[in-house]
Parts: sequence; structure tokens; C-alpha cells
Amino acid sequence: MNTTINRNGVEDRLIDELEFARIAGVTDKTARLWRSQRKGPSFVKLGDGPKAAVRYWLSEVMRWLDERVVKCEQARDAEAKAEAA
Repeated sequence: MNTTINRNGVEDRLIDELEFARIAGVTDKTARLWRSQRKGPSFVKLGDGPKAAVRYWLSEVMRWLDERVVKCEQARDAEAKAEAA
């Protein structure tokens, strides 16, 4: 089910671990490893124990990915020129 809700004034939805892995371009094993090491985006744990379902807010995943953008020299030069104008 892909229910979109209004969260903090923004349309958002929960995605499962497989969808997060697809968006991030990694395997589900890597996504689980990142989560266990607290290296990935914030997540929601639905229930208690090791078998509890895990979900991610799509907005958190996108924010987490945006924070990892590495700008190339050409992009930095273009931004500097735009700021100077």
C-alpha cells in the first residue's frame, strides 16, 4: 500500500527496505548493514524485537541522499559565478 500522508506540512510516505535499497542503488543486504551500523537514513521500527518491520520516510531518504552529493569542480565554479552575479 502506498498511502501518502501530510507529514510536517509535506506530502510523504513510508517505504520498505527493498524500496530504499532500490532508490539508493544498493542491495537489500547493504541497506540492512547500514541500518545496523546506523549509517543509513533514519528509520521507523514497527514493533519490537529483531523481526520487527522497518520502514523509511521517503523524505528522510531523499534528504539523506542529498547530504551525500559530492560536487565536482565544474559545479562549484558555476555556483561561485552565480553567487557573484
